Amino acid sequence: MDYQPPQITDYGTLIELTAGSATGNSTDKLFNPLTPRSQLTFT
Repeated sequence: MDYQPPQITDYGTLIELTAGSATGNSTDKLFNPLTPRSQLTFT
């Protein structure tokens, strides 16, 4: 088995990758589904 270098995929610029982001009323997968932003606590 010969060495195979990793493949690099260009998905675009940071601006293009984050263009669809927005602040919503729910959280991501680190919190329970649909946790309201008002119930989040930060340390």
